[in-house]
Amino acid sequence: MLVGNVNTIDVIFPTFPILISLNPTYLRLMLQPVMEYLALPLSAGGWPKSFVIHDIGSAYPNATGHSDGLEEDMPLFETSALFQLLYAYQKFTGDTAWAAQWTSLLNGYANYLVKNGLYPATQLISVDAIRATANQTGLAVQSAIGLSAAAALLNEPTYRTTADSFVNKIYNQGLGLDGKTPETSTHFTYNYNLPNTWGTLFPIYPDVLLNLTTFPSAAYEMEASYLLTQNKPAGLPFFGPYDYTTSLTDGGCAWTITDWTFWTTAAVNNAQLQSAVVNATKAFLTNGINNEPFGTKYEVMAPGKEGKWVGNRARSTVGANFALIALEQGVWSKLY
Repeated sequence: MLVGNVNTIDVIFPTFPILISLNPTYLRLMLQPVMEYLALPLSAGGWPKSFVIHDIGSAYPNATGHSDGLEEDMPLFETSALFQLLYAYQKFTGDTAWAAQWTSLLNGYANYLVKNGLYPATQLISVDAIRATANQTGLAVQSAIGLSAAAALLNEPTYRTTADSFVNKIYNQGLGLDGKTPETSTHFTYNYNLPNTWGTLFPIYPDVLLNLTTFPSAAYEMEASYLLTQNKPAGLPFFGPYDYTTSLTDGGCAWTITDWTFWTTAAVNNAQLQSAVVNATKAFLTNGINNEPFGTKYEVMAPGKEGKWVGNRARSTVGANFALIALEQGVWSKLY
């Protein structure tokens, strides 16, 4: 039985810090078949939906696409991620011609973010163990940053104008904060209008890495201070608050995912939080109680289970753990 997805956008996305550190051409090689498939007309078995596809085949290694539109939809996540990946390739290689061949297609996807990004409908994020919910702050943040990347990639300033309007609502007017203004807030929420919720705000990492400056640095400083208060000795939970009386998907979670905690802590540039996350991850990898090859998802809160592997095995997404190194752009090329 053939299983596994091919060229999955939400796997390439967390992986890309190591790709640009080694050779950003890897991004073009991984995204070329995705773009070719997305550009196919419907009459040739192309993708029928208005947002970016999750993968180009669900029976690895057969890249047979999803002409029927049936896949694990992550509309805003995949669409905004694609723009950031394409712009990362362009920024770190200087190659402006490659993405330009799909300008019309990409304008369509950018317009999807314009129409749908500020108030996300009920949908999944990359962590599909968490149930789909509406008005996820992280998806709106990611959509704004995706539009900033689209503006830079396509040289279309109107997308940046829309991104700025999203930021004005989400941050300046407090739509995605626990208070009504930045001055009266302590953190970004996980969902709008649920002030006690919070999450590892990983979508902000490409904003910093790609120097898009979509959100002000004060927003990230605020988030860093709050996440320090939520950090546990075994690691930073993915989102909360966690309630042991509810299901894992409804009441926060007792586990972390190293992919996204590394992204978040690299972006907020807080040495104390970065050190805590790096040291906790090292402790998990060396605690001697797990046999799985670098499972990126592990317990941080369940009593007596701290440091116990939960899921994922030797995924390429361990490339996210190079998020801090990727910020030192070109460092590997200088060493080797």
